[in-house]
Amino acid sequence: MQKIIIIISLLSFHFGISQTIRNEFESKQPQDLNVPPPPNITFPAQYPTGNKKFIEEIKANIDRTGLETNKTYKAKIILKIENDGEVLNISIYGSDENFNKELKKTIQNITQQKKWMAGKNKQGENVIDIVALPIEIKRK
Repeated sequence: MQKIIIIISLLSFHFGISQTIRNEFESKQPQDLNVPPPPNITFPAQYPTGNKKFIEEIKANIDRTGLETNKTYKAKIILKIENDGEVLNISIYGSDENFNKELKKTIQNITQQKKWMAGKNKQGENVIDIVALPIEIKRK
């Protein structure tokens, strides 16, 4: 009889603990069912002549007059590309605010003239994609 009570107690304790751990995990990661999961991108979005050429075009067209000489500027460019190739959003993350503003202005001028090749999912359908590109410009 004692063995049965001990076994039942252990099983109850085990189920109680496992339920608590599961509830704690679920509470840390709330999920909104109205938000669809991100698309599975098989082919990421690209600039028509390639992302390296895009960076080169930025470097060639950026106005360097407001930048300090003998300084290296670094930033991360985040672009949201619509499924038709249009740039929806441009975000710049760098340490120099003047450089960030000039970089964003240059990218806006470049992307107004050209559409990107949209990202594609496994089925070959165009999807919205996020492109992250690092850039480094030296002012001599």
